Amino acid sequence: ATTAPPSYSDSPLSKLTQRNSSSANNTINNNNISKDDAQLHKQHKLLTTISSHQGSVLALRFSTSGKYLATAGDDSYVNIYVRSNSPSLAKGNLVGVGTADGKQVVEDVEHWNRIALCRGHQLDVVGLAWAPDDSHLVSCSLDSVHPVIVWRLFDVLGKGGGGGATTTTSAMMGSVYMHNLHPFKVLGRNIHLSTVKGVSFDPAGKFIASSGDDPAICIWRAYDDWGLEARIDANSGVFKSKKRKKGGGGGDNNDDEEEDDPGELASLSMFRRISFAPDGSHVCGTNATLKGKNIAAMISREGWAASGPSPKKVVISG
Repeated sequence: ATTAPPSYSDSPLSKLTQRNSSSANNTINNNNISKDDAQLHKQHKLLTTISSHQGSVLALRFSTSGKYLATAGDDSYVNIYVRSNSPSLAKGNLVGVGTADGKQVVEDVEHWNRIALCRGHQLDVVGLAWAPDDSHLVSCSLDSVHPVIVWRLFDVLGKGGGGGATTTTSAMMGSVYMHNLHPFKVLGRNIHLSTVKGVSFDPAGKFIASSGDDPAICIWRAYDDWGLEARIDANSGVFKSKKRKKGGGGGDNNDDEEEDDPGELASLSMFRRISFAPDGSHVCGTNATLKGKNIAAMISREGWAASGPSPKKVVISG
């Protein structure tokens, strides 16, 4: 029979920091550790070092269950890890052993081994979001061809999505399998008109929100066709749109027409973090404006209308 994987409360650091304030002999409850040792281990401590990426790490997220860790970087890759009892011999996992720069490296307290390498983006990956049941992971990138990718994780984490009992249990026993994943769905191409810099998963698991330099927030269905549900852009009244002359002059009849200039907006922020409310009733987006003031825009799930004195209708598909 398989046993459930230990939670973080079972980790070495957590055990060492548990104290029994009512104990007369100054010992840690159920751990038999002296008070002096407990004080020592209450200090900040490095648990592990993960060196799988070939460049800077730009985003990381624990899964909803807390069993898995996803990281993304400017090498265009997304990695998924699970905690194990021992380090794996796979490249990118065996760290904290031996020497570095002539100095002895302290062995890791915890071992997080890579179980999946996600390939699909072509530029920096700057945002990550997990489905509530761990069944899918969403990433966003500065890549205009693959701006938002949905990764299906059933085969990696075990059938049934969030359970992941098979892979997690075997990982804790020292058997770690590496999966090379390819995109399950690509969202945002030709719909986001500029780079996408933020993504969030609906707590109810029904929608995904992405935020780009268009400026726009797109709501995607996380079921059936995974299509566009709504697009909240500068027409909503809460996003500032910088304009440029359409056609670039030269006596064309369209000289007086204007169009959005995404290049001007790209310098506003490296990230456009976006978040659902815990109950999924609203989406909060950054880099918004209202009456000339910078705000975080609240978008209601009811009709996907942006906050403001007189909320305007948004484009809703399907």
